[in-house]
Amino acid sequence: MKDLKNIIKDRRFLVFYDLEGTQASHEIIEIGAYKCKIDDDFHVRKIYKPFKAYVRPKHRIGHFVTKLTGISEKTIQDKAISFREMQNQFIKYLGKDKERCLFVSYGSQDGEMFIASAENNMDASMEFSRFVAKRTWDFCAFLKRYLQNPDGNPFSLERACEKFGIHFAGQAHDALADAYNLMDLYRRMLEDKETLGKAYQETLYNANKVPAPVREVLRRLSEGETISPEDFSAIIQRSLK
Repeated sequence: MKDLKNIIKDRRFLVFYDLEGTQASHEIIEIGAYKCKIDDDFHVRKIYKPFKAYVRPKHRIGHFVTKLTGISEKTIQDKAISFREMQNQFIKYLGKDKERCLFVSYGSQDGEMFIASAENNMDASMEFSRFVAKRTWDFCAFLKRYLQNPDGNPFSLERACEKFGIHFAGQAHDALADAYNLMDLYRRMLEDKETLGKAYQETLYNANKVPAPVREVLRRLSEGETISPEDFSAIIQRSLK
């Protein structure tokens, strides 16, 4: 896809990641990530072993987050490491390829959570948090160009996977499972152009800013009709009455 060239540029590694965070302070409490090597056509060619860690926040998790993710204060007490240690382990995971990585999330909040965690952990690296935030590509916003609800809102990760016929692996709101499904969704988007094309057609038809004559053309084309220049002129004339 031509749009990807301007986004990925000369990066040769995509790091699909997901975060779970505290309810109020938006600090990271869990991270899951898959580092992938891509080819010149942006297809995934190698998947590295995953990265996962629970992270100890400075503030309480919140009951809503615990109910959503299953991560409790006891989970943090028993399994979590400090944010600084998570950063160090994540940097080691990225290795010598760090500068050639583009981080991929599903939503705009993940990069911001790296910053929030650094602000609450003065012993951690704000420089690395900004590095991740600056290089995070919101795949949800990108996919919304082609796939969205009739009301113009983006699909959840789970629903987007469903639209592409992907069986959602694992439990939603588990960071590593979400990172895996995001990676799978990216791969399917590149490979299944037929499904993407149909989704794009529906999105264009439902778009609020599409003029009525164009909307009618799109509808008739989607129903299998052939629209000639004369047909289009007639549609325009009818719209002016």
